[in-house]
Amino acid sequence: MAITLQKALNSACEQVTTTAQVSNVVDSDIIYRQVNVIRLARKEANLLASIKPNDLVRPQSQILESPDFKKWQCRQTDDVRRLPESEQLQHYADSVKRSQQGFCFSVSYYDKTEKEVTVYENGQPVKRIVKAAWRKQEAAHLNGFASLDSDKLTFDIREWFAQFSEDQLREWGHVMDHITSSGHGLRVVFKARPEWGNLIENARKMAELMGLPPIDESCKDASRLSFAPSRKAGDILFLDEEQLINYENPEYERLYGDAYRRGESSSRNPASSSPAQAQQGSLDVKEFSTDEEVTYQGVPVVKIVDWLLDGKTPQPGKRHKTSLEVADYLRYILDGNAKLIEKVLLGYRILSASVVRTWLRPSNRLYLTPRSSRCRANCVRLLSRLV
Repeated sequence: MAITLQKALNSACEQVTTTAQVSNVVDSDIIYRQVNVIRLARKEANLLASIKPNDLVRPQSQILESPDFKKWQCRQTDDVRRLPESEQLQHYADSVKRSQQGFCFSVSYYDKTEKEVTVYENGQPVKRIVKAAWRKQEAAHLNGFASLDSDKLTFDIREWFAQFSEDQLREWGHVMDHITSSGHGLRVVFKARPEWGNLIENARKMAELMGLPPIDESCKDASRLSFAPSRKAGDILFLDEEQLINYENPEYERLYGDAYRRGESSSRNPASSSPAQAQQGSLDVKEFSTDEEVTYQGVPVVKIVDWLLDGKTPQPGKRHKTSLEVADYLRYILDGNAKLIEKVLLGYRILSASVVRTWLRPSNRLYLTPRSSRCRANCVRLLSRLV
């Protein structure tokens, strides 16, 4: 029952087994300062890069004048020092980021392995073979958490994230959601579902469930370092410290641990099933398809959905909210028939089968929310336009 922490990029990893250890990192003044420096450096870099040769006014840079930047600059090669200041600022931001502490949220511990490291004896660098808990894929033991990183988001992350209640996040198995050090990315740490597959498959399904843009293959690596967020910077959007520390799923390690350590961490062919899916059946969309056309008072429901969406595909970051709104209308139109709501949403490719199954559980708000008079009135108006 633990996650792992790497205090420096070239150091061995250690287990984090208490909530106090988590708090010591995310509440650290050093992490807070590093996050602010990274964001300011990137902001100033982008501003300097936008200046044209004929511009008379050159914006001042806090970072370029700071003692820490000047010390860093002195340690760089001539090639780096000859770069434009905007590029130097980006390199500096990367350097500060690499100096941060980081978590491996999906790893409970690493077996001890050997690694050549540089140590200093009498002020001189010496190469030594050191056996320790190094951050290596072949030595990692999974704890049952998966995580996803969604980067370069163009919307306001805090405002977008407010649509999810704590109850919804807990139902989905979230234990931590935080903005990354760039200020434009979101990291989600959640309980992996064996039936969804390995780590990358879990990450993709959770991203789809939340309405996030597609993620890349980097989420397949449990040994990839996740740089620590700053609670003081307001970057932690949701945190269940008790679950983060105390949760463990030995069954997930049993199903996927050996394959991960062998390097088999990429997404499988969609036609193949995970070990857990082989026991529970496929989640393929075809499982829900039927031949009958779904109508409401003689009007195809797909035509009604087209009208609700104004003929546009929901934008990344808004699919969750848009789909809930459409589902609310469908509850009224289809008299709360879960299977028909499934059929329409799946057929329209707004959601995946796994998302629909989650939302259409009896405990979900699609069942608990009473049908509103607004929906009823709007449906009457809708029909008058479409018939």
